[in-house]
Amino acid sequence: MKKKESKKYLFIFALLFLIFLMPLIVAILLFNKNPNWLHQQTVNKGTLISEHLILQQLKLVPQKTTLRSFKNKWLLFYLTPSPCNRLCQKNLYRMRQIILALGKYRHQVQYALILIKDNPLATYPFPSKDANLLNYTTSKLHAQKIFSALNIKNHHAAYFIADPFGRIILYYSNNSAGENIYQDLMRLLIISTTG
Repeated sequence: MKKKESKKYLFIFALLFLIFLMPLIVAILLFNKNPNWLHQQTVNKGTLISEHLILQQLKLVPQKTTLRSFKNKWLLFYLTPSPCNRLCQKNLYRMRQIILALGKYRHQVQYALILIKDNPLATYPFPSKDANLLNYTTSKLHAQKIFSALNIKNHHAAYFIADPFGRIILYYSNNSAGENIYQDLMRLLIISTTG
């Protein structure tokens, strides 16, 4: 009789064990079969740059209108071929609006226009009268290195965010929404311990 009861309890224990273990086994099997069921959502809206790119690679040439530096500050910059056309003007305005929207964090960010020129050492009139906008030029060769390192086929204009150490960390296409850039920049400023 005791043998019959012990088999009964062993059967109940094994059944309970399987009942509680079965969802885990099914979940593992389903995940291994279809791993895309687990969404892979990113937090940033721009393209995170995994390459080790630094601002010094652009060999920036400051223009006469550039009095301040962006050292120890976050930098939002717009890299575009010269001359600055109507779309460039619109994007400069968008960049200024992003900086203004940062509110109390705006003192931690500088913004710049970097024009790609054949001769970056020559001085050129810059299209914006914004006193806070930093103006730089770079050569086509140095800009080409940045775009090719990012595997960007269309070498027109783009937004970039660089950290206070000069590392370029985020890339946005020319037609990116200003709100996406603002959200990423705000998130970086809030969680950052530098700059």
